[in-house]
Amino acid sequence: MLIPHPATTPAKMSIMGKKYLLRKKNIPLLGGIAFIGALAGLLVTQYFWITNAFTLSEEQFDHRVTLALNEITTELNKDIDKYHGCTNVTCPKYDQAHTCVADVVKTDNLKKMIANHIANYDLDTLYLFTLTKAKDTTVLFSKGTISKELCLKPHKACLDWKPETYYIRLYFPEKQKFILAKLSWWIGLSVVFTIALAAIFLYIAFKTLRQKKLSEVKDDFINNITHEFKTPISTIEVASSFLTKI
Repeated sequence: MLIPHPATTPAKMSIMGKKYLLRKKNIPLLGGIAFIGALAGLLVTQYFWITNAFTLSEEQFDHRVTLALNEITTELNKDIDKYHGCTNVTCPKYDQAHTCVADVVKTDNLKKMIANHIANYDLDTLYLFTLTKAKDTTVLFSKGTISKELCLKPHKACLDWKPETYYIRLYFPEKQKFILAKLSWWIGLSVVFTIALAAIFLYIAFKTLRQKKLSEVKDDFINNITHEFKTPISTIEVASSFLTKI
């Protein structure tokens, strides 16, 4: 309620009343703008959180792949070390049956070994691998067909076969989908939380606007009743004043 100052003129009172009503009308608009800004900030924050979580999960995934490959090559190098990579007949441990790394590293054993370590480190079971020469990337054997794009993103580890160097290369074509599936629970909670927050705001805004309209209707009703009573009261007052002067 506006309380007039003794020095306040009717014109000034009218201007102050209009400013007050204008501020009162702008409150819902300012509240809506504030909520939209807060919601946009929350969405941006969640986007960066999800992005950082994905990046961190990807780094952890790559680290687990590295650990798995290190264990695989350690086991294979123990078998390879029995022959010391001897390819010369003068070597005391030379064996004509084991003159190539493929003679020692059997395909079935390698597949089983990789599958076991993939499961142990909770990695994506949809994977491909190759055993290649480091010098010219000649493929000795592989599991699956490696696309050109996928060839640029290998996880590899070295085998100690001399005089040549060989690599075991692991590829995960669905790595991003696998990581997103792991994060889906948290992403889902984040989306549900955001939708719930927006729904609560809309409900509060609806109730506030409805209450505002009811308040306006009440004020209009009171003003109309007051106006209707003013006319007869003024007439009675004039008549009463006239009668007292007679």
